[in-house]
Amino acid sequence: MPFNIKMFDSKSNIVAVSSSAFGSIVPHSHEFVELVYVLSGKGENCIGEEHIEVSEGDVFIIADKTLSHSIVPIGNADEFQIINVIFPFETYNINYSVFVSGNVYSHDLLPDTKSLFLNIKNEYDLKKPLYEEIMKSYTQVILY
Repeated sequence: MPFNIKMFDSKSNIVAVSSSAFGSIVPHSHEFVELVYVLSGKGENCIGEEHIEVSEGDVFIIADKTLSHSIVPIGNADEFQIINVIFPFETYNINYSVFVSGNVYSHDLLPDTKSLFLNIKNEYDLKKPLYEEIMKSYTQVILY
């Protein structure tokens, strides 16, 4: 099932959504980049037949239009919370193939990761002037 960014927000070019408990249980693909931060709990990023465990503080990126994946909680589902930042591939001039979809990046690589994701989500929720540009700037810090 392919997802389109306009399914989340028809007016924004960068979107930040929170998910808890259920994650995205249905396997799906999408026409945008998905940057995921695990806010709390444990889960699995299921990519095809591969299951990669993720936990609080982990970051992973799905940047392959052909890839079917899902994210499911492990253990107490109510404790599993993620923040998804989604944006079109053309938002950044990046060779997305350097981000291997099965890789999980520890928050230790970028100490302010949690606050960056929370700021992105806050900007999206408030939608003050220039919120998309501010979100893109925070996201660029994470990607680079």
